[in-house]
This record gives sequence, C-alpha cells and structure tokens, in this order.
Amino acid sequence: APIKRQGVGLAVARTLIEAQGGALEIEKVDGRWQAQIRLPLANTATILVVDDNEALATLYQRYLAGHQLTLVGTTTGSQALALAAELQPRLILLDLMLPQQDGWDILQALQNNPSTKSIPIIICSVLNEPELALALGASDYITKPVSQIQLLTVLQRWLGPLSLAG
Repeated sequence: APIKRQGVGLAVARTLIEAQGGALEIEKVDGRWQAQIRLPLANTATILVVDDNEALATLYQRYLAGHQLTLVGTTTGSQALALAAELQPRLILLDLMLPQQDGWDILQALQNNPSTKSIPIIICSVLNEPELALALGASDYITKPVSQIQLLTVLQRWLGPLSLAG
C-alpha cells in the first residue's frame, strides 16, 4: 500500500513562510478549505532622517513616494542615536545644525557605536563642508536645499536600485 504523507507539504510550506516573517492561515469556510498567506514587504529599506525641521522629513517622503522605503524622522540627537541602534536603518540622513546637539557630535557618536558604525550616513546641510564631513566618517554629502534628483541619486548610490512599491 502507498504511504500517505498528508499534511507534510503543508508543514514544510508553513515553516518556509514563517522563516520569512510571514504567516499561513488555513480555515474551513462553508465546507471548503481556504489558505491565506501573508508575507512582509520585500526589500523595504528604512531611512532615518535627523533634522530639526520636521517639514523636511515630509518633503523627503513626498520625493520618495512610490518607492519601497520607510522614512522615520527625528529632531533630536539623543533620539537619533536611540533610533539608529533600535531600527538599524539602511541609511541615515543627518543635518549638522541642530539645536541641542551638533550634527558633528551625532556623526561621531554613530561612528563610535559598534551597532551603528556600518550604517551609511549622508550629511544634508546648508553648510558647504563635504571634505570635513567625509574626513569625519560621513559616507556622502548633500548641500541644502535638496532636490528630488539629488536625493534619489545619493540613495541609489548607497542602497542600489530603488524598488517601486506596488
């Protein structure tokens, strides 16, 4: 007699889906079995925006609408350091002129923390100090005001091709 292996394929499928952070739900509805698979969005990169001008994070969000990117904004250095360690963003956009803590200090703190030192940091400032920024560990530099083309070009340089949401 042939060996029946009912449910084995289902168990393997559930294990594979859960390993990717998803879920497989199966239920009987009106005498029929239904399966629902939920998977997280693939390749969604988180970008941390550190700027005392809250409207700037909103502007960047508009610039990047339609791309698989999540922007998280903060206006303080202490919150920036905590969020960088917690979220492990793929990239940080950092202003230099902040009210409580200087952007240079935040850059150094991020560089000195083992959990954040490998995150690319892009300085976005009205100051024109790209050589100093790069010498102090920044990955790239954009002078404000930042255009959509400038932002997309720098993000693609550090994140690779940007996926469109859809």
